[in-house]
Amino acid sequence: MSRLLKILGDAFLDHKGGVSAMRITTVIICLVILGSWLAFMIVEGRYIPLGYAEAGLLGAATGAKAVQSRFELGGGGLRDFDEGA
Repeated sequence: MSRLLKILGDAFLDHKGGVSAMRITTVIICLVILGSWLAFMIVEGRYIPLGYAEAGLLGAATGAKAVQSRFELGGGGLRDFDEGA
């Protein structure tokens, strides 16, 4: 159990080891959207396709995190970060 918590805790850390608010926000957005979608399907008792608005929110949240990482780490990603250290 502690191994799982360590892996989940590492998912919220940025490239420098600090807690990333953007990662936490992205996960919260995904959990709220997908959780409410699942809850409404259970209440309705049938499959409800994910709408364009919900898919757009999920894409925007993950895309914003990717763009933020691109600006923080530069064009080479972690390769540039490792060389600069």
